[in-house]
Amino acid sequence: MERRVVPYIPSPRRVITTALNEALADRARLLVDLGSGDGRVLVMAAKYYGLKAIGYEIDEDLCVLAEANARENGVKDLVEVRCESFYDADLSDADIVYAYLYSSILDELKPVFKGSPFFSRIVVVDLFIPGWHPVRIKRLLDEAGVMRSVGVYFHGISDDPVKTGLSHFKPS
Repeated sequence: MERRVVPYIPSPRRVITTALNEALADRARLLVDLGSGDGRVLVMAAKYYGLKAIGYEIDEDLCVLAEANARENGVKDLVEVRCESFYDADLSDADIVYAYLYSSILDELKPVFKGSPFFSRIVVVDLFIPGWHPVRIKRLLDEAGVMRSVGVYFHGISDDPVKTGLSHFKPS
């Protein structure tokens, strides 16, 4: 399978806050951000929820920036930036997986998501995981007045819609 590079598009602060709240970050220990960019999700998860946060990012300049952001925000002990592909991410201990990626990439990442514990939360922004059914969708206006969507999936529920009775649900 060809592994594609995804452009860096930063998540707006209001979207991150909503995503963390919808994913029940106050009941989590570890967040993994796939394509962590400048580390803003990692920093907010660590700073406001006390989570350990691991980011996967292949752009070395963004890795350096994310580490600097963690230091500047006083959370360097809680934030780890792995300058490697998110296709190789270890989600085995993740309570929350954050992924602001194209639907086609999310589709390719299904096997990676299945490496997370049952009932871990997978949070996506604006685009959805094809064939999976979000347990929650929150719509909001970001700081620029753009309508955004945050979808929350639960591993073991959202990825088996027939067994869970969610097969009739389609995200709007």
